[in-house]
Amino acid sequence: MVEHILLVDFHHKYGPRIEYIYPSLNNNLSQSWEEIPFICLPDGSHKVSEGFVYFRLSDREPTTIYGVASFRQIDVKDLLYIPEDVTRNYVQKSVCLLSKKPLYGYLTEKLKTVSFALFQQKDFSSIGLLKDCYKEINSEVISDSLECLESRVYEGLSFRHLVKTLKDKLLVLFKLLLLQKRIFCTSSSTRDLSLSIVSLVSLLPGTF
Repeated sequence: MVEHILLVDFHHKYGPRIEYIYPSLNNNLSQSWEEIPFICLPDGSHKVSEGFVYFRLSDREPTTIYGVASFRQIDVKDLLYIPEDVTRNYVQKSVCLLSKKPLYGYLTEKLKTVSFALFQQKDFSSIGLLKDCYKEINSEVISDSLECLESRVYEGLSFRHLVKTLKDKLLVLFKLLLLQKRIFCTSSSTRDLSLSIVSLVSLLPGTF
């Protein structure tokens, strides 16, 4: 169910880039995958200690892929191993899960654990945690019944937060969705924005 787990790094010279993929793709990335590093480490992410972002790869893919990314940063002086190409005072990375199902809430909880543990290691040359996370999630999902798997799609979504945040604008946005209009949304928090968008879209069955 989970296709890949990725580690995205921010390089001072090249910007966001995919540092590690499991299982490996042998560097054969499709065009839409080129967008992933910039989504996983969005503009302004360096201003917060941690955050999440949800996304979906473009329709150019034959199969829709859903992504959840957890980004964090750590002070260089706290690292046990410092790569030679690190020139800034902090290291910023993002752990991303790509799935065939929009299990945003479920995958977010998994990423919280593995992302925290990865940074607690203070050594990004050791990535065994990522492989273990990938195998654990797929093992759990495969053992789920179809009914349980479908219910996980709505796991972690907050409709109360949606109503509280949007208030009377919720109905307007819902109508715009029905009319298939383009909606431009902004927020200082990628986590809140992603959660609000996914919760809103989930109100229309089959939209995912």
